[in-house]
Amino acid sequence: MGKLILDYIEFRRTIFRVKGRVDAGVKEEDFYLYENSSGRMLPLKNVLVKDKRFDLEIPMLAVNNESPLETGHWYICIKEKKGTLYRAYVTDDLYDKIYQYELPDAEYDLMVEKGDNNYFYAFSKLDEDGFAFYLQVDYSVPEKTKNIFKIWISNVKKRHKYRLSIIRKGVFSLIFCFFNRVVKKTGNKVLFTSDSRVKIGGNEEFVYNKMIERGMDKDYVFRFSYKERIGAHRSFKDKILFTYYLATSDYIFLDDYQPEIYLNKYDPSVKVIQVWHACGAFKTLGFERLKMKGAPPFNTRVHKCYTHVPVSSEHSAKHHAEAFAIDESKFYPVGIPRTDVFFDPEYKQQVKENVYSEFPQLKTAAKVILYAPTFRGENARNAYFPMHVLHFRKIGEYLKSINGIMIVKMHPFVKEMIKIPEEYKPYFIDASSYREVNDILFVTDLLITDYSSVIYEMALLNKPMLFYAFDLKQYVSDRGFYEPYEDIVPGKIVKTLPALLRALREEDYESEKLEGFISKNFKYTDGKATDRVIDLVFGEQNDN
Repeated sequence: MGKLILDYIEFRRTIFRVKGRVDAGVKEEDFYLYENSSGRMLPLKNVLVKDKRFDLEIPMLAVNNESPLETGHWYICIKEKKGTLYRAYVTDDLYDKIYQYELPDAEYDLMVEKGDNNYFYAFSKLDEDGFAFYLQVDYSVPEKTKNIFKIWISNVKKRHKYRLSIIRKGVFSLIFCFFNRVVKKTGNKVLFTSDSRVKIGGNEEFVYNKMIERGMDKDYVFRFSYKERIGAHRSFKDKILFTYYLATSDYIFLDDYQPEIYLNKYDPSVKVIQVWHACGAFKTLGFERLKMKGAPPFNTRVHKCYTHVPVSSEHSAKHHAEAFAIDESKFYPVGIPRTDVFFDPEYKQQVKENVYSEFPQLKTAAKVILYAPTFRGENARNAYFPMHVLHFRKIGEYLKSINGIMIVKMHPFVKEMIKIPEEYKPYFIDASSYREVNDILFVTDLLITDYSSVIYEMALLNKPMLFYAFDLKQYVSDRGFYEPYEDIVPGKIVKTLPALLRALREEDYESEKLEGFISKNFKYTDGKATDRVIDLVFGEQNDN
């Protein structure tokens, strides 16, 4: 039979999953990818061996030192202490399926194109000498000249905006390198930064406030650099200061995609902490979207500089590791700082009072429903929402019958104004300009959404949800989900307005799904995530 037999293979987006049988005595660290012609070996990390069975996952775009697997014939092998390599073979059933190019229950090839000269193919193959299994990888990236002068000449010929962008990046890199070499690091400089906020907020604010509360401002120096959006430009003074901060800080906190962060090579002692703004594993991101619009190029260095990424669970860690194409070891399921407030009674009461002050009519409502759908489109430039699905008359009549109010919170990307008919204005509130949707959750009795990650915060309040997914098929095609939508959401799915109204009248929310959803997506539900993040980054010895 041999030492390594495969009986299941599957590509899930860019992750190649393999299961099979293995002889006793084989350990997780014995598994490798072996390239036949060069003899190169790559250790496999995500391996589980139990009772002569193994289950492993290969992140195709991150397994090669957080880069895509190079062109070649890559065999799955185990290596004995003596150095002997044993290649993987397949069961007769799997042999027939691969040989006949027929795997009806799973995808077994990965084919992604980003242009004529930029593609990544990985085909499941059986060699002719013994029929060992291997992946035939063909990876092509357009070659770039290493001559800096030629690069500069080429760029000068392009559009004026692009030329300026290249010059800015070059100057930025030179200034960063200068400060990085000249200014000695002290080990106590902490930078908080974002390209989507005008001031500190979200997870960063929770970390900063907790550090102050713990008296860590006595030992650490805090720095801040913010701008309202990625497309906005810093002043010349702010650019120099931001570059100085990046080059001389020992800890760098960011909360979203931030292009300038990825241009630099940081000292090994520097910690770059991505406190990502969303919880859980819901919509596909980054490299999970390779076959869809807006996916990144294979060889991007975006996200690769992170040293620590706090997440809510091991499940979320796997999702983000694939999305960012970086090693799963950089993800820590310690919790999301801003979720701590969901376990703070005093905070919840104060926020309720603030929301009631902003929308006083909510105090007398018998039921408060929040409608918070996500946007359609690819990004902020072309985002929209089909307003016609929000049928004010029919929904308004239902609200009128129960003395209820619906708060409508459109995604910030959606610029179209909501037009509430005069007759139904007492039953609807347009809160699209209200900054924090999480605040509204505290006064909400029922959330109606579609594909928004706000479901994770709502779940922590243990409140019911309805999922009005009127365009589910199209959204799956355009955007996609980490897992089947029906398996993710913790509530009833409705696809038509009559079905939505029927579920509302009958209070049919399928709330029994909440418990499993929470246990899957949150390792901790104790309100101490911020402390765990600080201990993770700064060390538990900072018990100030």
